[in-house]
Order: sequence, then structure tokens, then C-alpha cells
Amino acid sequence: MIDENAADKKVKRLEIRDKGQNETCLREHRSEWLLTNNSYIIGFYGKDNENFGYGSFAENNVPDFVKVHFKD
Repeated sequence: MIDENAADKKVKRLEIRDKGQNETCLREHRSEWLLTNNSYIIGFYGKDNENFGYGSFAENNVPDFVKVHFKD
């Protein structure tokens, strides 16, 4: 579920529905927030669009498909 307020429109997003990619994200993310210039924040949602967790990827654990999507 994406909040469509003005601040959120400046944030690049990627929605992942592929099971394999979801499993990779679940395996590679960290539950602590790693806020650096090259960090990625991830949110996990259930079928009812209720959030059940947030985390981040360490620079060395960002899945390739995420890097490709956000490449400038």
C-alpha cells in the first residue's frame, strides 16, 4: 500500500510480487535501519496490504534486481 502524499511522490518505489525475489529480499534484508547514501529501505506487506515489517539492505546485500530498478 503506498501513501500518495506529496513527500511520497519523491520516493522511488519498487513493488515485488515474484516469489523468488521476495524470498531473496526476506533472506538478505536486515531488521536494523542502515541509512547511508547507498542504502535501500524495504517494507513487507501481507495479502491484506497491512505492513508487517521494515528493514534495509546493507550495501553488499542489495539484490541485483533492486540495483537495476533504481539505477539512475
